[in-house]
Amino acid sequence: MKSIQEQPDDEGDRIMKRKLRRIGAILLLLALGLSACAGGEESVQPEESKTESRPEESGGEESTLPDTPREGGELTMAVLNPDSFNPLLCSSEEGVWMLSLLFTPLIDVDEQGEPHSAIAKSWEWNGNVLTLKIDTDIRFHDGSTVAAGDVVYTVGVIQGGAASCYKACTAGIRQIRAVAEDTVVITFEAEGEGQLSQLYFPVLSRAYYSKNGSAAAPMGSGPYRLEKHLEYRELQLVRFEDYYGQRPYIDRITVYLTRVQESVDSSFESGKTDLYCPKTTLWGLYENREGLTLHAFGSREAVQLVFNMKSEYFAVQENRRGTALALDAAALLKGAFWNRGLLTESSLWPPEETAALGFDREAAGKLLTAQEPGTVLRLAVLQENDALENCARALAAQMQEAGLAVELTEESGSEALQSGRWDLLLAIRKTDGDSLTEQLAEGGAQNYGGYVSAEVSLLLSGKGQWQEEGRRQLAERLQEDLPVYTLFYPAQAVMTGRRIGGSLQPVWYNRCRGIENLYIRETET
Repeated sequence: MKSIQEQPDDEGDRIMKRKLRRIGAILLLLALGLSACAGGEESVQPEESKTESRPEESGGEESTLPDTPREGGELTMAVLNPDSFNPLLCSSEEGVWMLSLLFTPLIDVDEQGEPHSAIAKSWEWNGNVLTLKIDTDIRFHDGSTVAAGDVVYTVGVIQGGAASCYKACTAGIRQIRAVAEDTVVITFEAEGEGQLSQLYFPVLSRAYYSKNGSAAAPMGSGPYRLEKHLEYRELQLVRFEDYYGQRPYIDRITVYLTRVQESVDSSFESGKTDLYCPKTTLWGLYENREGLTLHAFGSREAVQLVFNMKSEYFAVQENRRGTALALDAAALLKGAFWNRGLLTESSLWPPEETAALGFDREAAGKLLTAQEPGTVLRLAVLQENDALENCARALAAQMQEAGLAVELTEESGSEALQSGRWDLLLAIRKTDGDSLTEQLAEGGAQNYGGYVSAEVSLLLSGKGQWQEEGRRQLAERLQEDLPVYTLFYPAQAVMTGRRIGGSLQPVWYNRCRGIENLYIRETET
């Protein structure tokens, strides 16, 4: 059986990797520039970028392999070793979407945010009270049936778990009760039927996890069940024959576990694994690669420019607004992310649109004050990411065109944050309720710019983002103060290799959604 080799990660290797990555980023940026030049002076139309992405996009020439779905075979993937195999307590995104292979959500939510039946087969609203009918024909992997008590137990675990990725899903729930074996009643803090689409968390078996503890081997009701766990090495999954939904074509899935992201990347590049979801999709590198299929989905993470409110220049509101007006977000999306994503200035998801600033270089010039002679604004990049670094270079060039002296810092990530030697920070960040609280509330762990607003902190602490009026107030205040400027939400993609046929329907919370549709192509003869 194939294995994933761990990569050394000492300081020398990290420095060398960073140098190579930056050389590669420069080459890619040059390639993007040549591509843009070849297209003449055609401008990017906003409506082009508002289409998030097609569900599936095939790279390169069409495969000559037969493409008829058939049962059997094994699919492989590699992920970073999660900190927990309980999906409600796992804090890593990779772990959460991998574990979705074994679990079924309470509500299935598609990429457009529309709810579909899953554990809950039907629902009814009465003001701020939601009544769910549970599909008791669904079985867990141990043969027991799903019941209302399992849903109540699951919500309790999420609300009591400090590190759960699903905290935002239950933030608006005031009370939850099982009133019958197949009926759950949820009372929310406020009215709003959009809250139904927040209930995409996986449902756990109360009997199994109460008896075996939160650290028990994962056991759910999803399309695959755990057959064997080789600690720190791999998970061996097999098709769950009593799965309530479509019967999966593929018999087995092997998930290789590793501690190093480079191992995840290289295993797919070398053909050792069949399915891969990069941290950020470099569309220009992958889109036309032969034998590769890209299953696109809309990200719920925004590319944002964070202003350091302690910076002498950006402590002035007019300079923050002027900088935002000087930036052509459509050109940045096209150049660094191959025009794949959603253009919006909203720092809330789903977007709460207010009067947009837009791109207006003339208006920017009227707001921006002259820099002190000899001073330079320092732009740092939070994540070491080729696409984001390319975006930072293009952004700095746009600011220079507006008359600002800007330079990219050599520091990135935690180095930049710890040094404090930055005026602007380019980052990819989540925009759900809990993340916004960390980023914008006074004292938040990710409030890197030192933003202070009693009104915003109150709105966030009061879960105002889940209420229509609270969301509107929050959006307006953030646009007025402008502690961060949202450029766009880049699209992402799950990639499958040449051996794999069929189409995934990935979404932000479950990148393996639609795994039942994948199959192993027949070998060429």
